[in-house]
Amino acid sequence: MWSRFLFWLQSRNRHGIHSPFVYNFLDKALYQKSLKGYPSEKKLLLAITDYLPLKTTAYGPHAGETFNWLTQRKQQLKEGPPPYDLYIFDSPSQHLIHALARKHNWHNESVVFVGNLHREDPLFSFWEQACKESAVTVVIEGYRAGLLFFRKQQARQHFRIRI
Repeated sequence: MWSRFLFWLQSRNRHGIHSPFVYNFLDKALYQKSLKGYPSEKKLLLAITDYLPLKTTAYGPHAGETFNWLTQRKQQLKEGPPPYDLYIFDSPSQHLIHALARKHNWHNESVVFVGNLHREDPLFSFWEQACKESAVTVVIEGYRAGLLFFRKQQARQHFRIRI
């Protein structure tokens, strides 16, 4: 409970964001009424698939259930070869670090979804390490899930948001 309160104090909604890309994502996708009722992890995943034209996707270990849930709602998403538009991880792990190191997996519009961020403290260090990866330029971190972007045209930034 304490960690959630501290996160809330450090996080912002769209009015504290000074990146046009992130502000538009929050305003036009994440904070839409159509996503009310979903848990924050699912809300973030649905919002990014609504906001970006994603087609090829893959998923890490133990993320098959999340992938199946998403593809039932977003049928345009198909598993495909790299480079991926979307890669789904159920939680931060060593597999996430290895995937980020393979530069051929990503292009400028790729996004990596990572769930279960603050549920298991030992795994959170993998999230922190992933955020420092040189290819990652934009990080959107919610309490339960986060997104990693590879946008070369954007300065390196880390946003903590309230979902």
